[in-house]
Amino acid sequence: MKTLSFLLLTILSLSVFAQNDFIEWKQCFGGDGTEEPGNIIRTPSGYLIAGLTNSDDGSATNFHGGYYADAWVISLDTLGNVLWEKCYGGTGFDGSSFILKSANENAYYIVGISDSNDGDITYNPYPEVGSLMVIKIDSQGNIIWDKIFGSGYSFTYGISA
Repeated sequence: MKTLSFLLLTILSLSVFAQNDFIEWKQCFGGDGTEEPGNIIRTPSGYLIAGLTNSDDGSATNFHGGYYADAWVISLDTLGNVLWEKCYGGTGFDGSSFILKSANENAYYIVGISDSNDGDITYNPYPEVGSLMVIKIDSQGNIIWDKIFGSGYSFTYGISA
């Protein structure tokens, strides 16, 4: 009887506290390499996802080459369709941890780490040493400017605008 009571109580509590999750859409992004998301933000047209990739096929294009990764930003509409996607960086390791909206203009900041000194990285005073990378892009993903800060493995664990 105790077992039956426990079983009924468990079933009753599961049914009372159960939630009906509703998936609006789901998508897979990337190619035959590795993709890692950093964060996602809401935009007027949908979403921006920042992360990294080392694929140059599938939904990831313009990878800068090598074994290492590029920072990668994907713009999605509200239904999860890709509006645009871009790889940022050079032939070294470049990864984005965060993307933030500029407070005063229609631009975004990609924040991550880079040890490249070529490709989209215009000047890295510490090549081959991971340093804090900030790339400012417009709403279409075009680079406005890029900067490298620090001189050693600078990790971005948290940031707010």
